[in-house]
Amino acid sequence: MWIGSSLYWKFQVVGWGAFGLINILLAFFFEKMGDAESTKLILTRLGIFLLVGIVLTHIMRAVILRLHTLQRGVEIQLAQLFFISVIFSLITATLYMQACEYLGLLNDGEKRFMDNPLLLVLNGTFYFFINIVIWNLIYFSYNYVTQSRKQQLDALKIESLIKELELKAMAS
Repeated sequence: MWIGSSLYWKFQVVGWGAFGLINILLAFFFEKMGDAESTKLILTRLGIFLLVGIVLTHIMRAVILRLHTLQRGVEIQLAQLFFISVIFSLITATLYMQACEYLGLLNDGEKRFMDNPLLLVLNGTFYFFINIVIWNLIYFSYNYVTQSRKQQLDALKIESLIKELELKAMAS
């Protein structure tokens, strides 16, 4: 399942790493990491979040490539972006919550939803949806800029070729 250039993986590591660092700093500044137990809880949950996030955004990218989403019209791209984001948010939240439940890492608010797994998953889906939409916007923007630059370069090459052919025609 190894797809993507080294630049793609650099973006993955830097993006998710920045997300993790921001979360650690916020937890520290809001004094959520006051003792060893709460620090371990936050770092373990964050590690699960990052692992699930990296793996599933990578799989999501494979789905985007397989559906040829980037080659479609803007309206279809937006519809597929939304649909893919919702589906992967649900899958990601489900896996994350199952892992937290299995490891006994659910907080008190999440424990209230234990008798209703759907509410437990929906509780985490919105947060994952925001992260996945941001990931998709960055991914689509990067590909749009890259494709735009390639088209500009191709247009310049064609223009240069036409001028070269005109000069040859004038010289003959």
